[in-house]
Amino acid sequence: NTDAGRDQLLAPNWFDPAPPEQVTAIGSVKLAAISPNGAYLAYTTRDGDLETLHIRNLASKTETRFPSFADQSHGLTFSPDSRSLYYVLKDQREWGRLFSVGVSSRIPKLVLEDIEGSVTFSPDGRQFAFMRRSDQKRTSVESIIVAQAADTGDQRAIVQKSNTQIGESLAWSPAGNRIAAVI
Repeated sequence: NTDAGRDQLLAPNWFDPAPPEQVTAIGSVKLAAISPNGAYLAYTTRDGDLETLHIRNLASKTETRFPSFADQSHGLTFSPDSRSLYYVLKDQREWGRLFSVGVSSRIPKLVLEDIEGSVTFSPDGRQFAFMRRSDQKRTSVESIIVAQAADTGDQRAIVQKSNTQIGESLAWSPAGNRIAAVI
């Protein structure tokens, strides 16, 4: 029977997805992220010059919509405990600012500035890594920075590359001993 072979080839036995469900009726979704516990979906939409952040509770099908902003969003990341969403906004000067908001809150708070792309959390949630770019004497320097989640002033560069482009998306390994980046 060829169907049995196809099923085994396409999905392991433990993977049994539910039927697809349309979550938004907005055709202008820009970024999306799902919480580690699968309870929340965060996404941004663009309408003209404005973007809007949405956090949707997938079980109750309720949604929080935040006030629109003129900046561009670059990266959505849930904390490992699924309680907070971290997102980066860049203004016209390309200056990136990291914000966080609780999934049950409507009040974002500024976490740090001078950031590129999304953050990636260590498995224990105590640290996160992100990209930072700077120009020094006709040389572009790109760095992967690790910051303490509880004290973002405690930062250290773990990689610095001159005249080398490092992608904005990073991934922290589940074992906690590696951070992957595209260079």
